Amino acid sequence: MRSAPGLLHNMSSKPRTSVQLNVEPIDTRVASFALDGLASELSRALKRRTRASQRPLLASFVLNSDLPSLTERLDGEWGGLALRGAVLLYAAVGVPRAVTGTKPCRDPLLVLNVLARARGNVLLPDAPLVLQPRSLDRRVYTDDPRLTSLVYEEQEDK
Repeated sequence: MRSAPGLLHNMSSKPRTSVQLNVEPIDTRVASFALDGLASELSRALKRRTRASQRPLLASFVLNSDLPSLTERLDGEWGGLALRGAVLLYAAVGVPRAVTGTKPCRDPLLVLNVLARARGNVLLPDAPLVLQPRSLDRRVYTDDPRLTSLVYEEQEDK
């Protein structure tokens, strides 16, 4: 019985040859999704006032609202996007050379939908909402054109 080799060697190059892999972004734009700085937008969307400015406090503000009506609104907004397939999210972004910049999403319902439907670093469009502090108290980035186009169009409309 032979044992498996300890290292996987590339037969076309010398052992210990360093290999560098560059993955180009899908889109040259990056969008970020977080509750940071969305106090006034969340106040308007949830029809309650908040003075919170930090992400954990904004997450608790959202979770202390009327959740059944909020989930209905989120589901209604999300259904209109008709997204298909998974979207890759990044917890932190090292901006590649081809990326022109990162724009934060200012639509509170879109931010809540993305954060509450993401499972790890994957956004599943058909996933049910998970409205918990751990889901909402974070920042994620994506270069997926289905979402970046929404964020960049939203910025141009204003």
